[in-house]
Amino acid sequence: MTTLLYDIIRLDQRGSPLLNEDIEEIEKRFDCIVKEGLYDHSQLAPLPQKVWGRLGQNLVIRFYHHRQATLRCLHNPLVPATNNLAERDLCPLKLKQKISGSFQTEAGAQAFAFLSVRSWRGLPITSSITTRCLTPSYWGDISKSNYIT
Repeated sequence: MTTLLYDIIRLDQRGSPLLNEDIEEIEKRFDCIVKEGLYDHSQLAPLPQKVWGRLGQNLVIRFYHHRQATLRCLHNPLVPATNNLAERDLCPLKLKQKISGSFQTEAGAQAFAFLSVRSWRGLPITSSITTRCLTPSYWGDISKSNYIT
C-alpha cells in the first residue's frame, strides 16, 4: 500500500492531468491490496478480550469503507494527494501561539490569517495591508474587539 500511495503522489506531482489508464490501474491495485489485506486479517486468530481490531486490520477496513475519499485526488485535480501544504501553512501560526501564548485580539488573529492566505496565494501583501488598513470598517472592528483568552 505504501508503494501505491507514493506512486499516486508522484503522479500528482507531475502536474499534468492523469490518463484514464493510470487511474484504472491505480484503482485496480488499490482494490487488490485492500481485498488481500481483508483476507489476510480474516485468517488470523481473533484477539482475546479486545474490542478494537489490529492496527493493520483497522486501516484496511478504513480503506475499504473510504475508498472514494482516499482516491479522490485521482479524479479531482483540485484535491492534492497530500496535505503537506496545509500543514506548512499551520506551522507559523502554531509557532506564534507557542511563543506568545496566543493572539491578543480576534482582529489580530484575523489579520494574521488574512496575510497568511494572501501570501500562500502569491498575492501582493503590501497593497493588501494598505487596502485593508484604509477600510473604515477595519478600524471599527479593532476598537470593538475583545481580548481572546
